[in-house]
Amino acid sequence: MSSHAARTLVVGDIHGCWDELLDLLRACERRPDDEVLALGDLVDRGPRPREVVRFFRTDPCATALLGNHEDTHLRVRAGEIQHPHDSAVVTRHQLGDAYDETLDWFATLPVFAWRHGHLIVHAGFVPGVALADQPRQALLRGRM
Repeated sequence: MSSHAARTLVVGDIHGCWDELLDLLRACERRPDDEVLALGDLVDRGPRPREVVRFFRTDPCATALLGNHEDTHLRVRAGEIQHPHDSAVVTRHQLGDAYDETLDWFATLPVFAWRHGHLIVHAGFVPGVALADQPRQALLRGRM
């Protein structure tokens, strides 16, 4: 039996920076039962999004929320965005044959989480508006 309480390590905007994520987890001295909670933006911009996604898909103590970058990929697939940013195009190439499966997984990610009595979202929250009525735009992009 462990003599310590598991921690929740919250990290945001990893953006495909796998090596830096590993460095951060080492610096935090992550233990096997510590949860790693990503606040979205797992992909775009960094060199190793495939490894970041694989980590959050396979580590039993890792959880990810949907961020605006994941949401953008879903909106491109749905035809809502015709001309994605260069970073999204690069990420599609980096993910290669895992792209469609990754987007299917993105579509399952929640837009908020409760941890230790605190509401956690990627971007923002409109004060005075019930959680069920929060605009998706606020939760994912912090603006209305």
